[in-house]
Amino acid sequence: MLLEDITHHHKMETMEEKDLGVIVDLGLTFSKHIQTQVNKANSVLRAIKHILKALDLTAFRTLYKSLVHPNLEYASVILSLEQKRDRDTLEYVQRHATRLFTGLSDKSYEERLFTLELPTLEFLRQRANMIQMIKLIQGMEETNPAPCSECGRMFIQPALNTNNQGHSFKLQIQHQPRPKDNFFTCRATKHSNRLTQDTVSANNVNIFKNLLTKEWKNNPDCYQYRFSY
Repeated sequence: MLLEDITHHHKMETMEEKDLGVIVDLGLTFSKHIQTQVNKANSVLRAIKHILKALDLTAFRTLYKSLVHPNLEYASVILSLEQKRDRDTLEYVQRHATRLFTGLSDKSYEERLFTLELPTLEFLRQRANMIQMIKLIQGMEETNPAPCSECGRMFIQPALNTNNQGHSFKLQIQHQPRPKDNFFTCRATKHSNRLTQDTVSANNVNIFKNLLTKEWKNNPDCYQYRFSY
């Protein structure tokens, strides 16, 4: 009987797997992973709320960025976040957190973020994508050179047209069927192709971060986010 149970277990389709703290579901929605991280972030936020009266804005910002943010940003480069509701779920935690101060509660979310110098999580995900992309472009991280066994493509591919205006590290914009259409290479390439030559030529990550900050200083996603509910 035990042998039959083991055989039946191996035949069952695995609906989700957890690897390095990331819950990967069969549909690649990452919705359960997001909810798990949101629960962790809210738990920490409740603890901070108990001592909020003893904190000024600077102290709160430091605690929030050190203890809450990491849960909301964890493995963001891996997550496809195809569903708008999942992006909203993450952003809602930050929206709630910025309302905790009485002096900020009557301001808009954009105004609260600007006062606290906290970018939207959407903006931070885009920034994380660019940092990871520059590591790949500049060879700071090794990748498997073999093409994908499913589609035959390389992980990142240089643009076919070498006469394009812009920088010399442009990549092919990959188009994939859902849910692959929101994978890292598909969503990050279009943004990295728009960067300037000086920015993508940075030979270390810290220099790249500084140049990206200057280049994206007027990025509308920095403090603006449109919720669907």
